[in-house]
Amino acid sequence: MGAPKAVRVGNDYSLGGESADMGSVTFDFRDETVLITGASSGIGRALALAFGAAGARVINADVTPEPSDADATVPTHDRIVDDGGMAAYVETDVTDPAAIERAVEVADQDGLDVMINNAGVHLESPFLEVSPEAFDRVHAINVRGTFFGCQAAGRAMLAAGGGTIVNLASISAEMAKPDQAVYESSKAAIQMLTRSAALEFAPAVRVNALAPGRTATEFGDGTAAERRASVERGELDKPIPLGRSGEPEDLVGACLLLASEGASYVTGETVFVDGGFQVI
Repeated sequence: MGAPKAVRVGNDYSLGGESADMGSVTFDFRDETVLITGASSGIGRALALAFGAAGARVINADVTPEPSDADATVPTHDRIVDDGGMAAYVETDVTDPAAIERAVEVADQDGLDVMINNAGVHLESPFLEVSPEAFDRVHAINVRGTFFGCQAAGRAMLAAGGGTIVNLASISAEMAKPDQAVYESSKAAIQMLTRSAALEFAPAVRVNALAPGRTATEFGDGTAAERRASVERGELDKPIPLGRSGEPEDLVGACLLLASEGASYVTGETVFVDGGFQVI
């Protein structure tokens, strides 16, 4: 593929440059395969584009290839290929362990190096009004999907002698808010199963989690633009020290680091990417 493309970390992140130099840090994932669940939209899409720009072969495992983001029209895998990278789409319902196994098998044809369990859904409902069906759906996608994603990837990576897994948790794993009990409990479960998998898969496979803060994505009702406008109107429980809501691209740098040899002594950790939201 030649030299990796530029991977800008931050709001000016873009594809297609001439160098992957980011200050003193260069991320190069050439000859590596990265499987990302839920990469058609939001944070998963941003991560997939970044790994593609850094030279990885990216597999998007999602229920549909079509992006739901209002400002995205080209499927993630097509966008990566259009920019000179390598990518493919595998239809995957993460609530079905057999479907996750199939996605891992596709990704593992050339060796699975990185697994990112990103697929997730949100639910906002008063504790006393949550139905069993709503509870089961959130936990089936968020927790069951992440658990069996770790299991399938862990088996493949341990058999191959190494690899890295990154799970998407949330600041909600450690912060109780009204009407968020189901979502918060699912993310807390992800944080703990990350630790458990890290313990059982060590030393060959590292397992860590990313915990986004308030991030402008299309998650449940409303578009990313509407969520950004909500933040601008001051509709937050408390201010964000860095002065803005997060964007999907803000997760890129931390994820690339956790997946790289730069974090070779990091496992079982949850890295918060929240603009300091928990500091106050």
